[in-house]
Amino acid sequence: MAENEKREILKLKRKSPAPTTGAIDSDKIISHKRKLIIPGKDSASQNQGQIVTLQEVPARQAKAARATRKPKPEKRVSLEQALLMLSAYWPDCFDRTEVKIMKIKIREDMFNDREQRQLPISRKQIRHCLKAVAQSPAYLKCMAPGSVRYDIHGQPAGVVSENEALRAKKLISL
Repeated sequence: MAENEKREILKLKRKSPAPTTGAIDSDKIISHKRKLIIPGKDSASQNQGQIVTLQEVPARQAKAARATRKPKPEKRVSLEQALLMLSAYWPDCFDRTEVKIMKIKIREDMFNDREQRQLPISRKQIRHCLKAVAQSPAYLKCMAPGSVRYDIHGQPAGVVSENEALRAKKLISL
């Protein structure tokens, strides 16, 4: 390199968008965190875009600027699906037609049994299924004081207390 030639200095700043007139194209709106950069005239400079917070932008422009998101799959499992899945792995405790009251902390027993037997059901699936069963109206109606609770092997493992039965009645009435 000759002494007279200087190296070009690299700049980290982005080039400003070209000024536009008339309507704002939603393709040219740049979204950065919680600010939108809308190309157009600014009071400070003719070539710079206008920076506006999301609250100041009309709803239709902000909606066009945001990327369209896919809806998340529903996490709820129906009672029938839950009983079908759980009865496949623990048939002594879960019946496809009848709801039995589960022992307290049965989830930990299921997690341990899953690891020991290397069952192809995930912890998340177990949680969702147990939630579907425990919150179902059929299960809550079975919660009478003194009713027997069952473990994963179908053996009696405690009884329903008065407080638990009252809580179940309250949940049914909601």
